[in-house]
Amino acid sequence: MAQRKYFPHIDGLRGIAVLLVLLFHVDISFLKGGFIGVDIFFVISGYLISTILIEKNDNNNFSFHDFYIRRIKRLMPSMLIVIIISLIMAFFFLPYYLFETSLKSSNAAVLSYSNILFYKQSGYFDSDAHLKPFLHTWSLSVEEQFYLIWPLLLFFILKLKTKKTRILIFIGIGILSLCFSEYFLSFNSSAAFYLTPFRVFEFIIGTLIYWVNKFELKASLKEIVTTLAVIGFVFITYMYDKNTPFPGINALIPCILSAILIHNTGQAKYVSSIYDNQIIRWFGKISYSLYLVHWPLIVIYKFQFSKELNYSDQILLILLSTFLGYIVNKFIEVPFREKDSKRESKKIVPYIFTTLGLVIIANLILIKHGETLFHTKDNKQYSLREINEGKELRFTFCNDVSLSDIELKKTIHEKQVLILGDSHAPDALNFLKLTYPNYDYRMLTEGGCPPMTKTDFQSIDQGGHTVEMKIKWFDLIDKYNTMDFKNYEYIVINVMFGWYKPEFLIHFIQELKKKTNAKIIVFGNYVVFNKDLVDIVAKEKNIPLQSIESIALYENELKNNAPNNYKYVSKKEILSNKKKSNEIVYFTNENEPMTYDSNHLSFGFAQLISDSIKAKNIRIFD
Repeated sequence: MAQRKYFPHIDGLRGIAVLLVLLFHVDISFLKGGFIGVDIFFVISGYLISTILIEKNDNNNFSFHDFYIRRIKRLMPSMLIVIIISLIMAFFFLPYYLFETSLKSSNAAVLSYSNILFYKQSGYFDSDAHLKPFLHTWSLSVEEQFYLIWPLLLFFILKLKTKKTRILIFIGIGILSLCFSEYFLSFNSSAAFYLTPFRVFEFIIGTLIYWVNKFELKASLKEIVTTLAVIGFVFITYMYDKNTPFPGINALIPCILSAILIHNTGQAKYVSSIYDNQIIRWFGKISYSLYLVHWPLIVIYKFQFSKELNYSDQILLILLSTFLGYIVNKFIEVPFREKDSKRESKKIVPYIFTTLGLVIIANLILIKHGETLFHTKDNKQYSLREINEGKELRFTFCNDVSLSDIELKKTIHEKQVLILGDSHAPDALNFLKLTYPNYDYRMLTEGGCPPMTKTDFQSIDQGGHTVEMKIKWFDLIDKYNTMDFKNYEYIVINVMFGWYKPEFLIHFIQELKKKTNAKIIVFGNYVVFNKDLVDIVAKEKNIPLQSIESIALYENELKNNAPNNYKYVSKKEILSNKKKSNEIVYFTNENEPMTYDSNHLSFGFAQLISDSIKAKNIRIFD
């Protein structure tokens, strides 16, 4: 068997890529764009896989069987070992529902569709990303899907006689993928980020290097181009962050820089030593195993200790990830990869199916007996079913309330009520409808978009908002400006106060009063936690004070601003006990939590508020 070519500088680039991802994931502040390390891997894969396949095709020894066996030996053993160990750790150190989600996502990782699974759940940079031990396998699924399709497509393209035609087809596929990637960023950025068709152009760039690589540059020009590429990487990793629209055109830049460093241009005599040296190459050699182990470790560590990592946490996680990556590489990845005999290759398939079978069996046991195993007297472990049902129950009344016909005409109901707010508007709908079922309710709401004037919206720092959210917010503000509010007797505002301050509320109400004589009612916050309540109670018998971010935030200011502007109603006062006025209620009598996340009220808790309003004879609507 012919010895495969070894490209030391590509191992160096792999080392840079995995270090960028690792440092980004441990929250190193000056590497906000470290996620581009994944894109470097995609370009490298495109180059290496295409080079191998093209050369085999030219030598008439192209074999789909050999290719896929090599890919399986290269990727699966280490992945399966890391998944099994991570699941064992998740069983002992994560709450029941997170262990459930980890087990389900492990199936997706093994079967190479985790990018599709996570696309359906949420965005890569969403706040709950740190609770998904196998989130990082999305990129491996993209690669594996590419490996599945690309050899067949490449085989047919290489049948074309002229090299020029082949290259033009590759370029055409790449441009098409890039255009769709950029286009989807404007309305479905998660699809553009996770799904393979929108990443194909990155692999294509790697493929094109095969032909471009044959063009040599002068030594002095190599140094200049390589220097510019290295500077470009430093600039991008500093300037990009989670709010940068990505991939699309913004991914094209690091991909081209990667291509320059992969090309023999990147083998400049002096500048290339920055990334092509023994230390960085060593990280490149263990990059796959290091990539596999680092994220489950970070997730479990963050859940057990602190979501916010300090310097000592970061150093510990970097060292521990590197050590474990080295162990997996030395004892799993390399031994399996170097077993080339047909006899050894045949052992891979039963090994994979046995491991996958164990994961499926664990899933079945969990489905049937999980809640019995995890529910204990000392703590409350909520299952994924309970949490999903609890979150879904919040929207029970939303199905009965018109979200489109909000320009109300007189109805036969006692009173007409419009509820405005962000994602907390349904909370108000729940406890008001439970208390006053015969009123006519309408609701205008958008998650993350509390009611504001256009002036205030344009003045705030919008860095934390996605393109989609900004578009939705502008649409919502336009509705506020054009809506007819005259037929409503009451307008209720229920929002999450935090970055949204009372002054924004006052400005909005001042504009609102120009269009309606409706009585305006504002509800305050109740309790906001710094992590999901279901996670807190999984670890603690009592709610620790350090887990509470705020209680009735801006209560005094909201009360002081109320005269002549609105009627203020405090959720804290509704739920307070005369004998224990400072006591905070976290659970209903049926042990349902106040929230299944960190702030949105559960339906059971809305019922508790409604019962308290009735018991205390509080008049919400005068």
